[in-house]
Amino acid sequence: MTGSDHESPDARATLVDLLRDPGTGWSLGIPGAIAEFLHGDRDTYDVHAPEDLVVATGRGAIRIHPRPGIRPIAYEAPSKRDDRWRRGLVVALPARAARMTGPKGLADLGPDTGAVRERDRNSALFDLGLPTDRIRACVRTGDRNLAERLRTMSDMSVLAPGGELGRTIVEASPHRIFLSALGRIEVYQPIPRSRDDAHLLDGPHTHLLPGLFGGEEDAPWVPLVPSTHAVCLQAHPPYPLLDRQGRWTSLDRDAHERFQRLLGRWGATET
Repeated sequence: MTGSDHESPDARATLVDLLRDPGTGWSLGIPGAIAEFLHGDRDTYDVHAPEDLVVATGRGAIRIHPRPGIRPIAYEAPSKRDDRWRRGLVVALPARAARMTGPKGLADLGPDTGAVRERDRNSALFDLGLPTDRIRACVRTGDRNLAERLRTMSDMSVLAPGGELGRTIVEASPHRIFLSALGRIEVYQPIPRSRDDAHLLDGPHTHLLPGLFGGEEDAPWVPLVPSTHAVCLQAHPPYPLLDRQGRWTSLDRDAHERFQRLLGRWGATET
């Protein structure tokens, strides 16, 4: 079983501490559709925490909106690889509070008044209409020509194999905006299109993989989340023996001890 619901200052403080750590990555999504936010030493950033918690860089941004009933759950579990473990922290909400409603195909939502950066709040936001109530995946553009082209594709599915909408998004590479009931991740970097763009994955990026969409979730935290709750956000603290590129390195004892404290505070056993 897990601990009680948390809407306390402790949960908020944990999220702030994780946001301030440039080694911690974040993700928001479901199998086949996910946004990731990472920031590092080459990014200029700050954590703004009046009501929402915000980190913005030149490559992307994250906003977390703590709500009553949030439940952080830290986990550590064996990996499919014998030489490492899977570990992290998820933030869940009661399922009803976590539910997102949206269109069933591409839809123009008007200006993105909720954009993290003020200069993006007049840009047009388009919901991709993914068939899920867990997240909403959107694209945003200040290019009038692209916005008009997208409007001609209203109700199209971005999951259609080889579809016009998917090609248009990859070619134009607009901002990608993923939303959950706990906030948003914004990605400003271009969409990687070849191996030459692999460096873009070391920073904010998105994955939209029609072949994996809707697949069964096999993440290690699944047994730890009560059936009454849904995960809205994930944090990925640094692995103490690997760098950000997944290469083996000497033990980062501080990272190890920080995660053990996180596990001691928010750890859970199977429900």
